[in-house]
Amino acid sequence: MIAIVDGSFNKVEEISGSSTSAVDMEIAWIQGSTSVRWSRKVGDATEAVKAITGLCIPAIESIEVSSYGTSVRYRGAESFPDSWMVAPGSDVLSIDLLPFKQYVRVGEVGVTVRCTGCADLGSVPLKQVFEAISPIYRSREGVSIKLDEMDFVSCQIQLRVAAFGSYEDGLDSDAAAKVLAVVLGNRVLQGVELSTAWERAGVDHVRFDMKNGSVVGQGWPPKRGAAILAAAQQAASSSS
Repeated sequence: MIAIVDGSFNKVEEISGSSTSAVDMEIAWIQGSTSVRWSRKVGDATEAVKAITGLCIPAIESIEVSSYGTSVRYRGAESFPDSWMVAPGSDVLSIDLLPFKQYVRVGEVGVTVRCTGCADLGSVPLKQVFEAISPIYRSREGVSIKLDEMDFVSCQIQLRVAAFGSYEDGLDSDAAAKVLAVVLGNRVLQGVELSTAWERAGVDHVRFDMKNGSVVGQGWPPKRGAAILAAAQQAASSSS
């Protein structure tokens, strides 16, 4: 596969007289039970292909390498998987494959982690976040957990949890506070957004900035943020 991935893109450039970024082409194959789609020329095909093929394990359904980065989709699970996030020093975090996104559906909850290789996200307690969401909410559509090393909007290491009620009924502040309590003290996160499950009608949310494990200010909007933060701090102190 190394020769095919490397040679194909070079050959297309030679024939077309232009870079492959201007040509719509894709190489696809099945390795074990994992489907792989590759549409991006990389600087070091040998290392990149080795890293990707090393990911082809039964738990992974598909891998896509494109101009947008690398996307890895795990097979659905009924319980939150252990040790599924890529390690900071992994070969798949090479410049040729970034940004790197992982996705797994746990029951009805979609969990996404996107990293650029600059920070270790392993300390963010995603499993505990998942478990802190009420089972009633976890069974609903539109529920998601997203951890982004470089959020497009805030440019922060951001955790977004969309789970707490519906847009029509408004944000369930008590349920949101339980999740915030789980991440208080985490020194990696720079922002947390808690909202109702995603709906076409919109979402109702509250946002917190964090630094060195503590919330900066009261959150936004301030009145609701302050109430959720106070409840989260009380829950965190009770469990410690």
